[in-house]
Amino acid sequence: MKTLLMILGLAVAVFAVGCKTKASLADLKQARALRITYNIQTAAPKEVLIDDKDEVKKIMEKFRIRETREGAFAGLGPSCSVDFLLRDESEWHAIFVGPEQIEPKGFGQVYLDRAFYDCLSEIVSKRVGTPIELLKTN
Repeated sequence: MKTLLMILGLAVAVFAVGCKTKASLADLKQARALRITYNIQTAAPKEVLIDDKDEVKKIMEKFRIRETREGAFAGLGPSCSVDFLLRDESEWHAIFVGPEQIEPKGFGQVYLDRAFYDCLSEIVSKRVGTPIELLKTN
């Protein structure tokens, strides 16, 4: 049983490294759009596409990385996710762990200034016409 668990652990680690996207964290600053998915009480999760050049620029100016931890981490059920739509038409999917932390698929943990989350919340709220707290069920 112990050997099986060791093999399983190794397979998960290899899979996580193999899932790394071609994009780097630096590429995310050049996102052309952001797709935000958050939960609401009365229906399926809601999705908002932010593709206005000025809004994307305002948000990405707040995308300041404080620390990263690469490697395999236990996945979390997303209460809010952000897809970075890049100029080469690729996408980078990440879930919010907290207002200052995202978990990009296949990367690990990225710790950010809270200003990124706050700016996203502000613009999504403006778009849908009601205050939205992205990490809560609205």
